[in-house]
Amino acid sequence: MSKPELCGGHSPILSQAAYNKMVQRQRKLRLRRGSPAGPALLAWDMLRDDVRRAYTERYGDPRQNGMEQALQALLKPDAQAIDYFANYRLNDGRALPPKNVAEYVANAQMLDVLARVSTQSVQFIKALNGNNRQLWPNLAAAVARLAPQTGHNLPENPARLRQKVMAWAQATGNDRYAMLVPNKYGNDNARKLRQQEQESLLRQLLRKHQNFDNEQVRTMYNIVAEKLGWYKLSAQTIANYREKWNLHTIPGRKGEQAFDNTKAMLVKRSRPTRAMLYWTVDGWEAELLYQSQSLNSKGLTTTTYHNRPTIVVVLDPSVRYPVGYAIGTHETPALIRQALRNAVQHTKALFGQYYKVLQLQSDRYGGGELKSLYEFVAEKYTPARAHNSKAKAIEPWFGWINKKYCQLMPNWSGVGVARGSQRQPNAEYLNKIRHSFPDFEGARKQLEQIVEAERARLRDDYLQAWNALAEAERRPMSIDEYLMVFGETTGYVNSLSPMGIVATIEGQEMVFDSFDARLRQLQGVQWCIKYDPANTSQVLALSAKGHNGRLVEADGQHRIMLEKKHVQPMALHERAEGDVHELQRIAAFNRNLKQDIMRVSADDYQHTLTLFERHPELSDTLTKLVLVDSRGQHKDRRNQRHVQAAAAKAQKLQQKEQDQIGKTWTEQQEQWLDAKIDLQRYIQQENQQP
Repeated sequence: MSKPELCGGHSPILSQAAYNKMVQRQRKLRLRRGSPAGPALLAWDMLRDDVRRAYTERYGDPRQNGMEQALQALLKPDAQAIDYFANYRLNDGRALPPKNVAEYVANAQMLDVLARVSTQSVQFIKALNGNNRQLWPNLAAAVARLAPQTGHNLPENPARLRQKVMAWAQATGNDRYAMLVPNKYGNDNARKLRQQEQESLLRQLLRKHQNFDNEQVRTMYNIVAEKLGWYKLSAQTIANYREKWNLHTIPGRKGEQAFDNTKAMLVKRSRPTRAMLYWTVDGWEAELLYQSQSLNSKGLTTTTYHNRPTIVVVLDPSVRYPVGYAIGTHETPALIRQALRNAVQHTKALFGQYYKVLQLQSDRYGGGELKSLYEFVAEKYTPARAHNSKAKAIEPWFGWINKKYCQLMPNWSGVGVARGSQRQPNAEYLNKIRHSFPDFEGARKQLEQIVEAERARLRDDYLQAWNALAEAERRPMSIDEYLMVFGETTGYVNSLSPMGIVATIEGQEMVFDSFDARLRQLQGVQWCIKYDPANTSQVLALSAKGHNGRLVEADGQHRIMLEKKHVQPMALHERAEGDVHELQRIAAFNRNLKQDIMRVSADDYQHTLTLFERHPELSDTLTKLVLVDSRGQHKDRRNQRHVQAAAAKAQKLQQKEQDQIGKTWTEQQEQWLDAKIDLQRYIQQENQQP
């Protein structure tokens, strides 16, 4: 038994002083002194009877399991073994399972004890009462009995155990621990490929762009294996290696795009916390079938039922709100432009004014043609990396819309038809009801209803997200900016007439004019009209070049906003509210225009007079005689009178117009009635009747 068993714990069998006195009196009692190799050991037979009884009551009779207790007393933790096996990696990069780590650590601890016992056999033999003839059989038996307690799996055969202990004692450093990991672990012994050339050849075959199946790869590999004496592989082995090396072979078999979408690491981003911080735009071939008729090469009408409409959506990911959309038969730059125009229009419907967004993301479709448009709509344009669909937040939204709305439609075509997904509807039933499929306009209405339903559901949340956007972060867009980018053109140039600018928009003749005096100053300029088909109350006139009335180029050096001309009724009786206001606007504009002309005329005369006064050498010139008299004053007075007379006349005319226009609609109606009915004559006729 050991000293800690006698003196350790809260209630030791012996006190330290009693223990010291006992080993001093009986010098042969202590078989081994205490050291870093282990505690002090005492001979059982030389102990006092009271000590042996106390020991037996607490630990049992050591003569029955003395060897196990002796070995167990020598066990000590091995931190280096724990660290080694916890960080051990197999050839394929896997770590050891925790149960194996515990097993190998227990083996290391027990082997360390057995190695020490074999080198300190003198003391140990004493502990075994001097009998060493059955040392290794007894040790093997004791070690086997300790297995359930320690968790080791050392061999029970004495010869194999001794061989193991000898190998442990001869090894040094981490080699001791490495010998405890079986070579067959990880199925290394079953590996069919043992050379680097074999692995490289097989990987090259697996990554070929022809995407060979396992049987084809097996055939080609075994041709080389037979000539070089390698182990031949089966198709199942090829399949196992294909799965194991999928990361290295998929770029060659399926391309970089497939690798990026399935294997490459993605960046996780959070949604914007406020509205109008970020838009993403993309097109989607909706999973709704429609029928379409066309003429074939023989002039016969052919109906097809596999057609699907395309919708381009501008999504604000803050609340997943569809800000803008446009629907067509296929995705085009024009369709994307319509979707962005719808988005900007919708900002006015929501917030009362056109607004830009701070950041816009799209794919690279359209390239340079759309880039200038993107950069105008957004303060920052950040295109997604090419062929990386997972980088766009709108892609999951399309899948969600397909499941929530489109799948409810009888003409639903399925999920990922182009990708060959298995989640498809009953094709036989779809074929039976194909004649009930809507045409393109019907499919368009289905998509419009879906988007409008989403807008209605999320409108309050989106307005709340907009209110959270600081005023300094908002980017308003003027109407002339909006028309400059999103406006349509008539394809013709127009000139200013006294009535205004007359343009034909989508087959309807319209008259536009402006209260900006520059329009009349640029009398000879040809104009290109840009308009919003949804609202023609205001248009933008751009200076342009034309040929035979057709637009050649809109240079845009002069830009003037025009209003749709207000049409006044000829008959006073038909005058309505608002007509008087428009008359007042025109009168005020003409009055200001005339006053400006008169002011310029007076300034010109004064500057001319100053010129002649400052240069006497011009006194006898014909020009002065035309402009001033011999004293240089009468022309001044005459023109001054003309100016004053013109001013008085203009003021009189202005007052007359003001009086005429200032009358209310009711007063004018009363005047018209007074002019039409002679009450005096009516009274006389009434009196003459009997």
